[in-house]
Amino acid sequence: YCTYVHSHAKALKKQGFNVIVLAVINWIPFLSRFQKRKKNFMNRITGIGKPQKIDEVTVIYKKALTFSNLLYNSKINLNGISYYMSIKRIFKKIKNKEEIVLIDAHTYKMEGYAAYRLKKKYKDIVTTVTLHGTSFSRNTKTKNRIKAIKNILNNIDFTICVSSKLKNMANECGVNN
Repeated sequence: YCTYVHSHAKALKKQGFNVIVLAVINWIPFLSRFQKRKKNFMNRITGIGKPQKIDEVTVIYKKALTFSNLLYNSKINLNGISYYMSIKRIFKKIKNKEEIVLIDAHTYKMEGYAAYRLKKKYKDIVTTVTLHGTSFSRNTKTKNRIKAIKNILNNIDFTICVSSKLKNMANECGVNN
């Protein structure tokens, strides 16, 4: 949950939206000593799983298993799948209590994949993915990633590019929304 996402959430809040951010904390189980310290620290700081207010924006931190760069260029998006699996239940609980009008994801590979999967399930919710440079351009280098880019971004409602350079890269990958 970084500065540009928080600024975006605050701007939506200022426009009258009830904003709930699902922020994922990457978890690597085989680094147990480090993870125990990190887990204790993160539980104290964030209260994982418990809603908290940051500048009037509700933020819920969830843990997700991370695979870092393992199989990075494969057809299987392990980090995206893990991200989606970590938020799908909490999303469903929120949807049962709140009227959700927008899923607004930042970056294509993890959050974008989760947004794509949620869009498949909840077709009536407008879904966007914002592309932010390095995370996107790194994924335009292989055939498998370009195919995944097209699949994810062409099956959501809108792709938002923070620059015309990114828009051109997305168009070259076959993104048409």
